[in-house]
Amino acid sequence: MKYLFVACLLCLSVLSAVAKVPAMNKIRLTNNWEYLKGDLGGIWEAVRPAAPGSSEAVPIWQPVTLPHCFNAEDAVDPDVNYYEGPGWYKTLLAIDNPYRNGRIVLDFDGAGQKTDVYVYTTHVGSHVGGYDSWNVDITDAVKAFLGSKDAIIHVIWK
Repeated sequence: MKYLFVACLLCLSVLSAVAKVPAMNKIRLTNNWEYLKGDLGGIWEAVRPAAPGSSEAVPIWQPVTLPHCFNAEDAVDPDVNYYEGPGWYKTLLAIDNPYRNGRIVLDFDGAGQKTDVYVYTTHVGSHVGGYDSWNVDITDAVKAFLGSKDAIIHVIWK
């Protein structure tokens, strides 16, 4: 089975498939996410393979379940300033589109002020605005990724 990497910048709430697709073909993507508080030098730092515990495995990603808010604790603590910087989310997806030539759409039920979506290292969409619903079609990027040598390497490093 081939896996796909999707990294999302800033606070994601809930992902599902597309709104006009029958419910049996929607998948809620709430589990198996990782979160990094802070910024990366670029998308490659989120996808490069590294052995667990090695110096290349830094920065350290925390496992989270969506919806997730990286200000859940500091925003309600009167003794500290709450974090206002970037955050990254990533996960691996098994892509199994039941429709020949069907589209693959990520539907965001809510995301922070500025969100960028990547399939591996390909930027597939952006959204600016607070916590409203929006979607991005990742079909072409998925096809390109699955046809590349990186797809095989990525499975080895999962």
